Amino acid sequence: MTKLLFSGYYGFDNSGDDAILEAILKDVRADKKFDITVMSNNPKKTSRHYKVKAVDRFYLKDVIGSIKNCDILISGGGSLLQDVTSTRSLYYYLGLIVLAKFFKKKVYLLANGIGPIQSSFNRWLTARVLNRVDMITLRDQMSYDFVQEIGVHKPKIKVTADPVYKLNPIQGSQRQDLFRHLGIDPDLGYIGLALRDWPQPQDLKDRFQDLMTSLLDRGHHLLLLPLFYPNDADYFKELMEGLDPDQLSRVKLIDEKISVAQMLACVDCLKAFIPMRLHGLIYGISRTIPTVPISYDPKVDGLAKDLDMKACFHIDDFKVEDVVREVEGVINNQEVVDFLQEKKKILQEKTDENRQILEELLEE
Repeated sequence: MTKLLFSGYYGFDNSGDDAILEAILKDVRADKKFDITVMSNNPKKTSRHYKVKAVDRFYLKDVIGSIKNCDILISGGGSLLQDVTSTRSLYYYLGLIVLAKFFKKKVYLLANGIGPIQSSFNRWLTARVLNRVDMITLRDQMSYDFVQEIGVHKPKIKVTADPVYKLNPIQGSQRQDLFRHLGIDPDLGYIGLALRDWPQPQDLKDRFQDLMTSLLDRGHHLLLLPLFYPNDADYFKELMEGLDPDQLSRVKLIDEKISVAQMLACVDCLKAFIPMRLHGLIYGISRTIPTVPISYDPKVDGLAKDLDMKACFHIDDFKVEDVVREVEGVINNQEVVDFLQEKKKILQEKTDENRQILEELLEE
């Protein structure tokens, strides 16, 4: 039985990374020839939820032991290799790859989003390490262009897609029970928001509050989706402080941690979606919900560009009236839905290539 070891931003209650792990595990479990271990920030919770072996990602003895014991280290998906939020995390993930190659293990970077890497030393180091891996799949063209730019040429590299496009929401009585528990009316036709706190620009919070107020004043109901709980939920509560009682009566905040399949069911309730986080955009596309992203990160810009999206606003300069106009323009727009369905089909086919490339690696 082939032993797979997964590393990523797992066990931190981030919906996007949870979705990545769930999608990858669903795919590899279709074939029962794999023995799976996950490195996690919360190994007990990861083991219980995903029914896998899990080790503490920061306990060096367990990390080294797991790498020595595996056949293939699978790094990702997600934006693991970047130095914008933290140089330490970049060194951590590169260090795991170096350890794996030291013990003569195969390494597969699966559906990664790579960059930005700003430091010239970090770029050199990343290229040096990645030229030792066996296979790389990337989730967007921007990442491919970046690794070419920094000099990664030796391993096979292919642009595929994020595994999350293949996930499905809960259905039937489970869905009905969830909506009843959360107080969601699936027939209302919400506009969804998936926002996060961000330090710049300074007026961002004010503009988000203005956006919510404007949508409410125009008669819409809002569903607030915290993709990184509780951080995003706390931020939404701050945004809600400026609303009057009548407006608040038309706002629903999901104020608890829910599973990825449950979150996708909530996305199904939307008539339009305004995500800031990458996996908010991915959730919208995967459920063919008209989606108008407000980007804070190049990874969001890159995906929007790959999808040929007509509108992708940016936190630095978006105007509330422009976002509202765009959102109302995509509601009940069959042309937009048809466009998303076509993109979803293409992305799901690309997602299948991640597994096909793993099979190629096993055969070598």
